[in-house]
Amino acid sequence: MRRPAAQTKPRIARLATFPAATSGWVANANLASANGKLLGAYKLQNYFPLTTSIILRRGSQKYATLGAGSLPVDSLMSYKNGNNVALFGATANAIYDITTVANPNVSPTADVTGLTSGQWSSVQFATTGGTYLVNVNAADLQRIYDGTSWWAIGGQNINRLNYDAQTVNFPNGATVTGGTSGATGVIQSQVDSGSTGYLILGNITGTFQDNELITGGGGSATVNGPAQLLFVAVTGVSTDTLSYVWSYKSRLFYVEENSMNAWYLPVDAIGGTITKFPMGGIFSRGGSLLFGASWSLETSGDGGLSEQCVFVTTEGEVAVYQGSNPSDANNWSRVGVYRIGRPLGPKAWIRAGGDIIIATDVGFVPLSQAVQKDYAALSPAAVSYPIETEWNSLVQSRAGGNWCCELWPEKQMAIVAPPTVNYQPARMLVSNVRSGAWAEYTNWNGNCLEAFQGRLFFGSVSGKVVEANVTGADEGATYVGQYIPLFDDLKSPASLKVPQLARAFLRGPRETSVALNMQFDYVYESNPSGSAPITTVGSEWGIGIWGVSEWGDVGTLKNYLEWQSVGGSGYAFAPDIQTTSGDIVPLDVEVIRVEVTFDVGDILS
Repeated sequence: MRRPAAQTKPRIARLATFPAATSGWVANANLASANGKLLGAYKLQNYFPLTTSIILRRGSQKYATLGAGSLPVDSLMSYKNGNNVALFGATANAIYDITTVANPNVSPTADVTGLTSGQWSSVQFATTGGTYLVNVNAADLQRIYDGTSWWAIGGQNINRLNYDAQTVNFPNGATVTGGTSGATGVIQSQVDSGSTGYLILGNITGTFQDNELITGGGGSATVNGPAQLLFVAVTGVSTDTLSYVWSYKSRLFYVEENSMNAWYLPVDAIGGTITKFPMGGIFSRGGSLLFGASWSLETSGDGGLSEQCVFVTTEGEVAVYQGSNPSDANNWSRVGVYRIGRPLGPKAWIRAGGDIIIATDVGFVPLSQAVQKDYAALSPAAVSYPIETEWNSLVQSRAGGNWCCELWPEKQMAIVAPPTVNYQPARMLVSNVRSGAWAEYTNWNGNCLEAFQGRLFFGSVSGKVVEANVTGADEGATYVGQYIPLFDDLKSPASLKVPQLARAFLRGPRETSVALNMQFDYVYESNPSGSAPITTVGSEWGIGIWGVSEWGDVGTLKNYLEWQSVGGSGYAFAPDIQTTSGDIVPLDVEVIRVEVTFDVGDILS
């Protein structure tokens, strides 16, 4: 008798779940075991890692054009004193007030002209006489903004001499002389209101008398009141040799370009006799001073790691001092000299709490770690350690330009902008400062960064100042968010997996489509990204102010998920999720998780 044939059990597809990569982009983990240990991403472009999900970044739009649009924007500086706030952008030849911009395609009138460099170092400094924005660039005289006007501070005092009864205008550069007193001064600039106005003079010899006749360069007027001293000269060094400025314990400190000399002014002063602090004998590895900063890990006392002054060289050495008066041996002492990696530029650092984190050729290194660990052990202690291999690649491929960094507190984000050199594409590295998770942003080309009034701006090529994280397009162009979790062999490395269906669990204010594909066996292959969705009628158009409000702030979050067919096979796989954005309204879509159904073949020998 024949036995009935054994029935074959139907094969049931298995389900793999990939939660959102809240650990961010991971580029230094063991590929074969990475996903079993952390919720990381093999690739995370244009998505920002939150602590609960990952969210597609918003776009960018041109905020201002500086000058003729032929020069890059080299520096952005902000001034904040109560309700008096201002944002400035600088090119190689001028400084512009861009606090408010009427037309992003039309340049505002320059506040300062005739410059030779736009590489400004800036610090806001308050004295008993006012609150100032102090700027140096090692090419032009120091510039100070007093909340209203800009002033060039060099080796001469700045005086104001009011006049009335003017009969003939005075030319700039002329020497004005008092008819009775014989006092003299050279005209640096002036405000001429017809018969009345005032002259800005350098050093004055003698004393001008009220109501005396003044003449010079063909001009003629009558003095109206005594001369007023506005700013005291900086004497002891030419301010056009100073490349960096910072404040520490009510003093301004400076770096002299291409030297081992630091300089400092008296307490509570923005002028006067400046004193040299030579540091050539402090550092053993040579180079020159690059920047300095105040460093504070605690808030009380002068001992330990409370408030200290640090000096950083181009070769990656850091000297730490405590005290308040470098000229007094009893009130100034060296804590130590430590080695970090070579800094990637004078603006390649941020302040996080009291700590300082410096972008170097070995990583984004906290100074607190540099004073505790040997140089050889710094890389694992770097904030950038999860993306170590990619960081090192960027350092090698983008040599020759300065990096810049910025902390954006309102978004709990740190931004690192490598230079766009050597034909490399524009990109920025971003980190969630709460979790330390990293991601990569493409298309954003930043020479400089500035967080201002809760908004982020970056200076770019062709005179553009661009606002980041607004709208749903990059200056009108589409961009793609891509998320690939770490590869997973699902604890069966020798079994072939054949994915069948996949879906992304999304959350957002509007329905968003994604392109879903698969990646296999730790090798990345490019896949199509799909097209950008069209804004629905119910979008929040008109609820905010253009250029100020962030579109989509108001909206009900909904969940969206839809199965899609996928193909391919491999022993380890990862879903490839791509979202294209290109509209005025941002998508604000979050990825919660990705699910994949798959079949498993037999274990092969």
